[in-house]
Amino acid sequence: MATVLLFADAQGIGKKGDIVSVKDGYASNFIIPKKLGRIATGEDVKFYETSKDEVKSKGTKKASIAAKIAGMPQISLVKLAVPVEVQTASGGKVYGTITDSMIIDSAIANFPLLKNFDKSELSVVLHQKIENAGKYAVEVNITLKENNGVQKFKFSLYVDIVSISEAKRKSK
Repeated sequence: MATVLLFADAQGIGKKGDIVSVKDGYASNFIIPKKLGRIATGEDVKFYETSKDEVKSKGTKKASIAAKIAGMPQISLVKLAVPVEVQTASGGKVYGTITDSMIIDSAIANFPLLKNFDKSELSVVLHQKIENAGKYAVEVNITLKENNGVQKFKFSLYVDIVSISEAKRKSK
């Protein structure tokens, strides 16, 4: 058997960066000539094992942080209202639409525990259309995909929709 480091995804064998064992003939007649991989060195194997452990521990860390956020009391989350700056009319009416992306960007920037997550791992559910400045409750879902499956967490987050001009005034 040959131990091979894959340069590209190979269906039924492994993904790019994986170290896999294949029959000697398959490695020498298919994988290496097609430049899908090369024979793995001892250093490659050590690096692969170390990086695999780091990814696994990072996923475990994210899951514990997500569980911590989901278990926080509502009163704490109200105090941590995330500001979302938007253009508003004189009566506080919002110009345009408040998007999930705007809320997620602001949450990651302003809520310290969410800085550990990628934007793709977070989604927002708006229970009402946001048309005016003020505080609103939104549902945030965290979806973590790991080798052993998918973990989902949800919690309520409060967003404070503020006028850009009012935000500048408060910061001075």
